[in-house]
Amino acid sequence: MKKTVISGFGILCNAGINKDEVADNILNTYSRINKITKLDVDKCDVKYAGEVDDSRISCITSNEKKLIDRCTTYILIALEEALRDSNINLKEFPPERIGIILGTSLAGIDLAQKFYKQYKKSSKVIKLRYLLQYPIYTCADVISKMYGTRGPKIIISTACSSSATAIGYASDLIKSGIIDIAITGGADSLNELSYAGFYSLNNMSKEQCSPFSDNSIGLSLGEGAGIFVVTDLENALDKKYKIFAEIKGYGIGADAYHPTAPEPLGSGAVFAMKKAIETAHLENASDIQYVNAHGTGTTHNDAIETRTIKKVFGESVLKKIYVSSTKSITGHTLGGAGAIECAISCLGIEKEFIPPTINFTKSRAGCDLNYVPNTPLKNHSITNFLSNSFAFGGNNVSLLVGKPDNDNGIEKETSEPIVITGMGYVSSLGNSIKDIFQALCENKSGISEEETFINGYCRYRTNKTARIKDFNLDVIYRFRDTRKMDRISKLAVGASYLAVKDSGIKITPRNAGEIGLVCGTGTGPTNTLVDFYDYIVEKGLDSGKSSLFTNTVVNAAAGYVGIGTGIKGYTTTVANGIASGLLSIIMGCQFLLRGYCTQVFAGSVDEFSLPLYKGLIGLGVISKDRNDGQSAMPMGLDRDGFILGEGAGFFCLEKKSTALSRGAEIYGEISGYGMSSDVCEISANDPEGKGMELAIESALKQGCVDNKSIDVVFASASGHKLRDKSEGVGIRKALGNIPVFTPANYLGEMMGSVGIISTGIGLMAFQENIVPAINSPYKVDPEIGVNLIMENNLNKKINSFCVTANSFGGNNAAVIIKRSVQQQLNHNCNFQQGGLTE
Repeated sequence: MKKTVISGFGILCNAGINKDEVADNILNTYSRINKITKLDVDKCDVKYAGEVDDSRISCITSNEKKLIDRCTTYILIALEEALRDSNINLKEFPPERIGIILGTSLAGIDLAQKFYKQYKKSSKVIKLRYLLQYPIYTCADVISKMYGTRGPKIIISTACSSSATAIGYASDLIKSGIIDIAITGGADSLNELSYAGFYSLNNMSKEQCSPFSDNSIGLSLGEGAGIFVVTDLENALDKKYKIFAEIKGYGIGADAYHPTAPEPLGSGAVFAMKKAIETAHLENASDIQYVNAHGTGTTHNDAIETRTIKKVFGESVLKKIYVSSTKSITGHTLGGAGAIECAISCLGIEKEFIPPTINFTKSRAGCDLNYVPNTPLKNHSITNFLSNSFAFGGNNVSLLVGKPDNDNGIEKETSEPIVITGMGYVSSLGNSIKDIFQALCENKSGISEEETFINGYCRYRTNKTARIKDFNLDVIYRFRDTRKMDRISKLAVGASYLAVKDSGIKITPRNAGEIGLVCGTGTGPTNTLVDFYDYIVEKGLDSGKSSLFTNTVVNAAAGYVGIGTGIKGYTTTVANGIASGLLSIIMGCQFLLRGYCTQVFAGSVDEFSLPLYKGLIGLGVISKDRNDGQSAMPMGLDRDGFILGEGAGFFCLEKKSTALSRGAEIYGEISGYGMSSDVCEISANDPEGKGMELAIESALKQGCVDNKSIDVVFASASGHKLRDKSEGVGIRKALGNIPVFTPANYLGEMMGSVGIISTGIGLMAFQENIVPAINSPYKVDPEIGVNLIMENNLNKKINSFCVTANSFGGNNAAVIIKRSVQQQLNHNCNFQQGGLTE
């Protein structure tokens, strides 16, 4: 198994716009946590943050700056340095073998804020390009277009642990042979929403922060980017690339305790650190010389982290280990923190120093480790370091990085089949896949006219939605405290609970750490974000509601799922638009094959949002009402947009041997999966379908499946002109004249959840030998040329199907699922008894 190494890295933050500047400022104990200039904080008593000096950023033209947000700008500058640093020329690699895996909490938010302020003022000139470039995944799309990459694009958004997970997962993809090189790391920029949010929690310091110290209790916000170019060790040696460090392991542990507060015993953090050490195959914790602590500066976080470090290392080992928080230098850079702190620690390896905790006076109560107060330790060699990143939702991540050694254990990854053994859904057609499937076969639709709040806008496009009416989580599951939850979290908890129940797995404290969770989302908590931001626009940055802010992070829904189900293993959130659901399945498979989990619950959730609906109307992508009663016509000749829907779905994934040993019902077996990128304009798609064709071909190759053995495709097409064409043409090129079904004509545009519900429909087709039809009289676009199942249901035994999804901006995913041997035996038995018909 391959070892993954950092061949180059770049860093941009308040301490410098390149790694040499940052290193010099750290070695000279110089902090630039200064008075805030980018936000109007006159009414607030917190006036310090770690701001990047944007006036010194000259490698991107002023015209280009207008086209991208600040977070993406920081990423591009750090990436440029990382590539120079590594001696790597990306053109030497096949573009489909280059992946982009980034972590961010709020990329694009400054453009969204500009758009929303214009919208609130009822400006006649609203710049819709702000809305186009707002989606959190756009930062990866910009890199893909700029460098011509066609490999996977993954955005991890787990608040303050985002970029740490991204680095770990990038290493996984290289070790698994899915890509040869990864652009990874993360970033965030200082913005009104995060400032007002943390201010509302009353946990920011009024001076420069000083983690673990008894002065200046509280955090200081920061901004910036840390970007790494990662490849495998053999490739780096062969091509004489620089090698700075090896990514040896990483661990993720969930608290499953509270939306924001850490679990008092720090069980999730302990689990994450121990897993990092375990996956790095270190003989013992004493092989680690330095811990770059999460160290925010808040009372509970610092004390609990100190306690967890003691539990992991023990008193005897701790005497030899240095612990510091570089947030005292950079401020808390949110989703970029893990990457920036990993980069600073790599500088410590390169230049042989231990970074300090500055502004330190004396240890506060509960904090009694060696925090390297105020002055860096020079001429200190670091062989291995641990970098901690702990986040809202109880998401704890630890990275273990160090100098490459001759042998750090045997990396193992099984090739055992992954199967689906549980399903749970919440949709406008019901809360079980059987109900949904039956409704589709009977041509019943979840799309209906709105009579409450949509009619005021129907003059623009339509008054139809596929919103879930009268949803009540208490009918599905008695969650201990639904008052704190927003709608998207309730949808996710409902669907995940049904999946856990259907799987037959009993989650207990004993097995909770062995079970993982991957939650995808296309648009995230849009309603909560708007509610929170609307309040501070009206009242000021000092008036944010903490009860709303805790749910604005993209991983809030996953946090509530963890609390509701008790899952405490590897947990993360994927935010890649419409492809998110399928990407969550793929990531779940990786967690299982790497041996991180015994089961993973993978799925996706998206909510209907009136602000989103209005924005989509402005972009012209919502389907118009027509005289013939038609509206959205997926892949149709006269399609003009989609109907906005919502929903959630989760699967239980596990190795086939695990499922058989516990006597679980197997719904289907994941045969192969593929991911790819289009090289296209922002929010666009490749009309030639090359990216989708590549994703399907990758899935076929990985699963050793012939394209002629696929019986049907379940697509994500929803009526958008270009996205439908890109997906459909790619399907036709890869699979020929294969039957195709898409659920959007009945369930609307479910964003990231469409791939999950399409997979469930395919699994029901295994059982019922029927594929639903789109019972509408519209014509298929001849330029797409797919064999759309129209008018009559397809009565046929299905042995294998492909699910596809593509996001705006050109993120493509394909998953191939086949009957398992167990299913085949059951089917033959039932068929002989006359229980099924073909």
